[in-house]
Amino acid sequence: MDISKYIQNKLTQQASSTQPAQDTEEKAYRSTAISFQVPNLLKKLTDPQNIYYETGFAKLDKLLGGGLEPGALVVLGGLAGVGKTTLALQMAYNISKRYRKDVLFLALEMTDFQMQVKLLSMLTASITLRQVNNETTPLSVQQIRNTECWNTLTQDEADLYLSAAYEMQGNPNLFIQSPGKATADTVMKAVKRHKEMTGEAPIVFVDYLQYIKPDKPTVTDKQAIDGAVEVLKEISIKYDTPVLALSSLSRNAYQSPSIGAAKGSGEIEYTASTVLMLTLPTGVTEKDAQSIDSKRSSLPGRFIPSTKRLQLTAVKNRSAANNCFMLLDFLDEYNYFVEAEQPKAKKGK
Repeated sequence: MDISKYIQNKLTQQASSTQPAQDTEEKAYRSTAISFQVPNLLKKLTDPQNIYYETGFAKLDKLLGGGLEPGALVVLGGLAGVGKTTLALQMAYNISKRYRKDVLFLALEMTDFQMQVKLLSMLTASITLRQVNNETTPLSVQQIRNTECWNTLTQDEADLYLSAAYEMQGNPNLFIQSPGKATADTVMKAVKRHKEMTGEAPIVFVDYLQYIKPDKPTVTDKQAIDGAVEVLKEISIKYDTPVLALSSLSRNAYQSPSIGAAKGSGEIEYTASTVLMLTLPTGVTEKDAQSIDSKRSSLPGRFIPSTKRLQLTAVKNRSAANNCFMLLDFLDEYNYFVEAEQPKAKKGK
């Protein structure tokens, strides 16, 4: 017996017997009382896809309490060049592919072409690392964009490129748009248009907050960020969808993640459901973070790239504990992240 269906049918019968009799506006209003919402509540609770969207990073999903939650605004902070755009794009691709769910990635800093090349490079790394005995090196953005490199590709490299391109062709649910100069209203209209064109509200990624311009020239940068955060939260609630926005950090926060490190952090602190900080691991210098380590279990196969060890910390988290963190290895040349081996808890003496 399917227990969830059994319970849901019983609750539906109970709810229908207690519905307001009058077919009026009052009935519509009264039906919003919690007594009539229990069947819908159970339906969501028994359908994990309606609760969380897993990001493709198991430890990150655990840190988030299950994944990206509909109605939640998540802010991912990091310094320029630390890899936050790559991490967000990788999550967006993973979600759109796994759930066949529309994901709208608004790239305010880069062009569509730049983002597509980044994704293509990312997929060559993903394919290479999935195949344990694959000796082919992934393709970097520089290789893909340099026309002189095409005639120097080996057959294996050409096949790898084609495999990545075929994988991109097989994903009709990731939408990357570069609207250029954008205001908060631009973002709202983009989500609204997607819903009108497809009939489906997308999961939204915005890269990044500081590129959302104010509607009026008299508005300060902080006021503009506050306004943008409010609009993104409105989108998450109105369309019952996760929204993930990137944010830059102040330089002194590179090794000490805190919610105050995000530029224009006032509204972010109060409005965001979760705030993540991508920084160097605690106690690690920038020079030490860049290394080649053939012993890392997170990188299978014979291809051992140069990686940078980074730490992702939840400095605010309504769904789980605060200040929990995970480690990631960033293959920056190939625009790809893998989960690193996490530090083991020290045993008490």
